[in-house]
Amino acid sequence: MKFIFKIIKTLFTLSLLIAIAISAFWFLNEQDTREEWYNKTVAQVTGKTFDESFDHEHSMDDVKNDSVPEHSKRHADPNYVCPMHPQIVKGEEGNCPICGMDLVLKEVVEEEKVVKKKKTKKITMDDVKNDTVPQHSKRHSDPNYVCPMHPQIVKGEEGNCPICGMDLVLKEPVEEIDSEPKEKKILYWVAPMDANYRRDEPGKSLMGMDLVPVYDEGSSDDMADGGLPKITINATTAQNMGVRIEKAKMTELSRTIKTIGSVTYNEDSIHHIHARASGWVEKVYTKSLGDPVEKGKTLLEFYSPDILAAQKDLVIASRAGSSLGKASRTRLRDLNVPKSVIDRVSRTGKSQNRIPIVANHTGVVTRIGIKNGMYITPGTEIYTIADLSSVWIIVDVFEHQLTWVKVGNKAEIQVQGVLSKTWQGKVDYIYPELNPKTRTLKVRLTINTPKQLLKPNMFADVTLFTNNKQALTVPAESIIYYENSPRLVKVVAENKYQPIEVKIGMKSDGQVEILEGIEEGDKILVSGQFMIDSESNLQASFRRLSGK
Repeated sequence: MKFIFKIIKTLFTLSLLIAIAISAFWFLNEQDTREEWYNKTVAQVTGKTFDESFDHEHSMDDVKNDSVPEHSKRHADPNYVCPMHPQIVKGEEGNCPICGMDLVLKEVVEEEKVVKKKKTKKITMDDVKNDTVPQHSKRHSDPNYVCPMHPQIVKGEEGNCPICGMDLVLKEPVEEIDSEPKEKKILYWVAPMDANYRRDEPGKSLMGMDLVPVYDEGSSDDMADGGLPKITINATTAQNMGVRIEKAKMTELSRTIKTIGSVTYNEDSIHHIHARASGWVEKVYTKSLGDPVEKGKTLLEFYSPDILAAQKDLVIASRAGSSLGKASRTRLRDLNVPKSVIDRVSRTGKSQNRIPIVANHTGVVTRIGIKNGMYITPGTEIYTIADLSSVWIIVDVFEHQLTWVKVGNKAEIQVQGVLSKTWQGKVDYIYPELNPKTRTLKVRLTINTPKQLLKPNMFADVTLFTNNKQALTVPAESIIYYENSPRLVKVVAENKYQPIEVKIGMKSDGQVEILEGIEEGDKILVSGQFMIDSESNLQASFRRLSGK
């Protein structure tokens, strides 16, 4: 082992002596000789002379004092770029690996070109000598150049955007105006984690956290009336965000309610047929449900002892010529004996055993309560006749729609069986009781159907129209819905936006009624408002946490 250590020690000593000898030999020669050796070495490695490896505008005197990073940058700076894909750059001629186009030489940007931008104030030693450490760091870290199409790309010097290749432009300086601190008035107290939880005095939030005060900023330009902070966005950024602006305006609103209804008989047009004397049915002429009947048509004939006795009294009174004949005729009319029968009995002097019962209205038979040979009384419902020239449509509306439905509102009806025709009707009655299972209320429409095309139990598509009214409206897509109250983002000045709490009313045809919060002619955002509202909420949270 000792032998091996002696060999290693001897080799290390020889290497050190050789290095010292080479260094001494290099520095003992003249500078021209050293430059000549260096040029030969560069030519053997790169195939180019030293001067060819650099821009012809640079001499040895320009680069001999370069640091290692500066020297590396001269060799690494690419000179060729693809016209269609600026991100493809190379240090020599060639083709684009994406589109195959020949790479072109980059234009040399002169360092002394004039930048046509707003001049910034020159900062002197007097301006910075009293800076704090954070202020001093901000001066050095604040980027001055930004991409017009990609604001997130910022640099401290001129250059190109690595995404689109566009030249970076100088940012407009924003001067901060310092003012003397003033005593601020507390507007209200708010929960740190919920900006909508507000109180007029200190206390605890629902989460048990201490409420923090929100101060009146007075003449501050980014707060107004204790609301959320204003957000300033330049026109270019607003355009990239897709911001669209519209004015709040007065509009005539009419709400429509679409629902389903069913056709049923008009109960005001249903008639019941009864006999006014007891007897036996001897002949039935109308035997089936749904049979149409005309007014005056004979429905059945029956025998009644009471009516027969009244006829004999009339015959006797007529033969005697006494005044009792008038009373007998009146009694027969009260028993619903047709006038033609009474006249025949009075003229012939003979009674009639079978008395007809005739229809007193036109319609269809919906119920038959007798058969041949049955004994009937005045309480027996013989027939039920419904007139289909007028029908009811019963529709259901939800409880949150009740305030819009009024008696007299117009309605439009369509049925699947007759799609080519649309009926017009109106709300005739609103039922007083809510269905506990479906949570709907029944509304009755009256429809006149002279041709009797609407049949009971048909389903109908019904559109209810409410009364029109003038209201201040904004597009529905501009509303930002929160748990407690909705918001709009209002344009308070050029390039300045502020979220505003509003109270909304009815909605119709893509428009929303605004009851409180803005006035007619105010400009509001209908696109891009969610990002601005989030930024304003974030700034408000920072201010509460910092006590500002």
